[in-house]
Amino acid sequence: MEDKNRPKIMKYLIIVMVTGVLSGFFGGWFFFYGIKGYLNSSSVVPNAYTNNNTIIRDAKKIVVEQSDRLPDLITNAKSNLVGVYKKKPGEQIYNQADLAGQGVVVTNDGWLIVRFDVKDNKVSEETIKNTYLVAGADRKIRNLSKAIFDGVSGFWFLKLDNVSGWNVANLTAAKNLKPGEMVVSYGLGPKISVNYLQDTNKTGGVYLSENASRNLNIPIGDKSLLAAVNLDGSIVALINNDGQSISTDLMLSAQNSLLKENLIKRAFLGVNYKNISKEISAHPRKGVILSKKDKEPAVITDSPADSIGLKEGDLILSIDDIELNETNDLAEVIASYKSGDKIYIKYRRDNKDTTVELTLGEYLR
Repeated sequence: MEDKNRPKIMKYLIIVMVTGVLSGFFGGWFFFYGIKGYLNSSSVVPNAYTNNNTIIRDAKKIVVEQSDRLPDLITNAKSNLVGVYKKKPGEQIYNQADLAGQGVVVTNDGWLIVRFDVKDNKVSEETIKNTYLVAGADRKIRNLSKAIFDGVSGFWFLKLDNVSGWNVANLTAAKNLKPGEMVVSYGLGPKISVNYLQDTNKTGGVYLSENASRNLNIPIGDKSLLAAVNLDGSIVALINNDGQSISTDLMLSAQNSLLKENLIKRAFLGVNYKNISKEISAHPRKGVILSKKDKEPAVITDSPADSIGLKEGDLILSIDDIELNETNDLAEVIASYKSGDKIYIKYRRDNKDTTVELTLGEYLR
């Protein structure tokens, strides 16, 4: 009897073992390709600092909430826009075909930042003022009272006498932005572009102390778009004629000068520098080191920096007690001043710290 049952028992044991092995195999397969795939597709976003993946709870909910805000965001953003049209003798009606440029209202007293569709830096400011008209969200035509070309940013600053009732845009500096922020690019036309910011810091390279702008590398690909806003409704970048998304830092410095003196007077220090705060090192340092840039010297001859004896290799630590670090970039700090302002610079040379006062010049370009 015992011998007859043995084959049956062995058969059952084999079936149980095979079933167990198959269950383990399919269970592991389901977890790896099913659940892991779900997490990757719905709850994992790229981290701009490490290129690793960061799990975010309720990621789908966040995306839905952002999408729900887009219609109101775009409507409010477009209310800041203006169209610039070339005057036509005897004409009172203008349409999209007559559009020569577009801009955004940036002050309550009527200053606009405008990009003309055809870049012509040689045309006089008086010609611009007498040749073009502006229409805002109310569709009423207005004459220009002043025009100033900004050779640093490549944009025009136009002045109207009356912008009563117009919505004024808010510009925000690049240092206030964070990787992963959603930004929406828009213009007077129907097209929009939705993107996410990557690393917003200047990385590597040698920079001029008067170049406060950052290319935010927002993939636009359409020159009909003019500006990019974040979810707070603040303009984070303007799009130039080359399709580059330039941070608003340069415009902010010009705007501050216009409000105070009704003209653009940018501050001039006159150095080329490398921000060592952004370098990866076993012993991180802060500050910027004065460095040559191609054929340009580290310290520009006859500049304010030259007048106090700054040299290549000097490490600038602070401006008026504002520490230069990964957040506070030298060019952006200088952009917050105007020409004629007195500042204190703290720098290090041969392991000795020195603080000296200088008067900023005027950046002419």
